[in-house]
Amino acid sequence: MMDRLEQQAHHGPLGAFWDNSDQEWGAESTALALTAYMKVRPTNPIVPLIVRYLMTHRKGDMWDST
Repeated sequence: MMDRLEQQAHHGPLGAFWDNSDQEWGAESTALALTAYMKVRPTNPIVPLIVRYLMTHRKGDMWDST
């Protein structure tokens, strides 16, 4: 399951993220992916990339939906 999740990640200069094209949920899908990684594979190299993406998309001290 985690391998499939990683295959669906988008990588860019601001980190790794998951597309929300079906719904307007802001960074929620990426935050949920981070939760899964932290529980199952916390040392995976994608974790810091996910954190970077979330931190760069923060608005003040919060996100649009999380």
